[in-house]
Amino acid sequence: MGRLLDLPSLRPYPGATRVHLRRRRPRRGSAAARLLPAPVPGPGPGALVGALSDQLGDLPLGRSDRYRATAGPQRPRPRRLVRARQLRQGDHHDARHRGESRLRGRVRSVTAVAREHHLRRRQRLFVIFTAVLCLAYARQLLTSPTAGQDFRAFFAAATVSAQGGDPYDWTALGRTEDALYNAPVHARPGDPRYNDFLPFPEGPWLALGLQPLTGLPWQVVYPVFAGLMLLAIAAGAWLVLLRLGWPPARRRIAVVVTVLSPIAFINVFQGQVSALVFFGFAGAWYLAGRGRPVWAGLLLTLVWIKPNLGLALPLVLVLLEPASRWRLLLGFGGGSLIAFGVAALALPGVLWHWANELMSHWRAAQGIQPDVASIHSFYYPALTGPLKPLALLAVLAAGGVYTVWAIRRAPDARARGLTLLLLWFALLPYVHSFDAILLLPLVAFLLQPDLRGWADPATELVLWAFAILPFGYFIGLRFGFFNGFTAVPVLLLLIAWHRRVIRDQPRAVPETVAA
Repeated sequence: MGRLLDLPSLRPYPGATRVHLRRRRPRRGSAAARLLPAPVPGPGPGALVGALSDQLGDLPLGRSDRYRATAGPQRPRPRRLVRARQLRQGDHHDARHRGESRLRGRVRSVTAVAREHHLRRRQRLFVIFTAVLCLAYARQLLTSPTAGQDFRAFFAAATVSAQGGDPYDWTALGRTEDALYNAPVHARPGDPRYNDFLPFPEGPWLALGLQPLTGLPWQVVYPVFAGLMLLAIAAGAWLVLLRLGWPPARRRIAVVVTVLSPIAFINVFQGQVSALVFFGFAGAWYLAGRGRPVWAGLLLTLVWIKPNLGLALPLVLVLLEPASRWRLLLGFGGGSLIAFGVAALALPGVLWHWANELMSHWRAAQGIQPDVASIHSFYYPALTGPLKPLALLAVLAAGGVYTVWAIRRAPDARARGLTLLLLWFALLPYVHSFDAILLLPLVAFLLQPDLRGWADPATELVLWAFAILPFGYFIGLRFGFFNGFTAVPVLLLLIAWHRRVIRDQPRAVPETVAA
């Protein structure tokens, strides 16, 4: 019969007669007896078989490890609760284990799936809300008599410089603004169409750039200028997201949301040039990351258009790209020399007048200012007398100490550079809502390329605050001395950045490699 196993008696009591089927053993001393061991080690034929160590419970039948198939490896997975029933589900050829169906791949709970579905629904809601804002944008642009207010000052300064005058001369500039915007419609003070005088604090290169367009009506030049600024915002957002490693599909959606955001609209509505500073920074960061630091430094000279906003951006870029810092600074220095030389030759004497204009803006900021987006908006306009500069110096000193501590604690170069950018913006005494476009890299960094950061309530609160609160200034809201509503999302961004990047640095977002 070949080899047969020794089977125990089928009777339950010891005194019963035992019938065994025994295998046919080879003769003693044969080669087969020496080479072929017994398949089940234990007592000889006819003896009671005791429980072996590898048996389940107290079953009388044991099975050697030699006949047991090796179970598949149990790979530990991150954030997965392993239950006892998952340790061994049985083998299809093992008769002692009942076959059970298995789920292929990672097992996710119903709660996790529902949470992800809810998260995607909130993301779609944010995109839809941003798109619906276009209706409010169109109404504001078509009905408001103050559309392009800052652009009007730029266009008047370009007209003065084209006529050989000084764009920083308030008398000549005021006369030109009145002739361009009030005289044609016979507007007087108190008329909604009346254009109040605005000085020209931007760099002289802006007036030089607009000079070729001064022969056209300003109503024609303003839409072209606004379209170029919107294009600069879109291009800068694309380069920033590309540098942070966002995938193409999410990058396109994020660029569209950025262009439709209230911060971008305020830039277009006011006719501001903060978009040029943002584009210069984004392009320089991208070029430095691609191994072209000299060209990055040359492009970074765009920050001189608004030095109060962009003066710290070269240092931010040095922290972001420390490997190419010297060549980057060399390119920035060379580009700055060329830019100042061109301004000195084209408009003699204006550079000194420009410096005086910047100081006059600081003096004008001593009272209640509209739409200030830094943290000084919460206290500075309410103070009077000598307490005003003392409080400002105290806040700046405390902010400087925190900046040094936060930069030293930041986990990597990217976090250090963006930390300096955030604190520079938050501590500036004179920034507005349209300048907040410069904070897009920090929001994109917190969201992460796979949008995992959206699950953080603080980060989502920052997004909704930037999408809603900047409109408070346009609808005339004011709480006492406070009307800098964009300072609220800036403060929330500072808190979220401290929690996720500075305080919890072991769990900080790792540096992603740009495409």
